[in-house]
Amino acid sequence: MAFLPRLPHLNLNLTQKIYSPYGPRPRRSPRVVKAWIAALVLVGLLTYYVTSRHRETTRAYANKLTRGQGWEEDRG
Repeated sequence: MAFLPRLPHLNLNLTQKIYSPYGPRPRRSPRVVKAWIAALVLVGLLTYYVTSRHRETTRAYANKLTRGQGWEEDRG
């Protein structure tokens, strides 16, 4: 008998190819989880920095909008 080349095995199981929202979800990589946590912490720190740096300006705008006062030019 002649030597026949081996053909690649075809995976015809379609249940593994079709995505289902009710099926098991793939595990998340720890690297991806750490990257998301680092990004959220960075956004939190930047938000704190911007709000603390411009605290007086923000307070003046808030007073103007809520109480109608906050800028000295408008009081005259």
